[in-house]
Amino acid sequence: EVWVACPDGLYQMAWNSSVIQRPKLGLAAKSGTLRALALDALPLTGSVAGLALLGNHLVAVDLDESGEWLFSGRVHPPALKQGSSLLALALRAGQGLALDSTSLVHHWDASTGRWSSEAHQLPSGF
Repeated sequence: EVWVACPDGLYQMAWNSSVIQRPKLGLAAKSGTLRALALDALPLTGSVAGLALLGNHLVAVDLDESGEWLFSGRVHPPALKQGSSLLALALRAGQGLALDSTSLVHHWDASTGRWSSEAHQLPSGF
């Protein structure tokens, strides 16, 4: 399967030999632009399947019983410096990372829903 993250949602691409057919709507971003997406390749039982930046909101992404992707609720964002915003996300085995516009990397634990009190500063120009 191939999934494509677009500003208006997450789409599954249908394959017909070597031709990509018209995409099927999977996850529609009805309340804002999909700015970033991280799907967990090793999700823990009972944990979220992914994180997304939807507009200015951080949201959890899950699969429903029928295998459809859905936004399952907001996640409280990490404490950010005045004027900064989240830019990128990563998620693996229930451990999340969020990069902000000041090059701080924040750590999130999906099992507790809490952000670490300390963020890590990336080197200048990184």
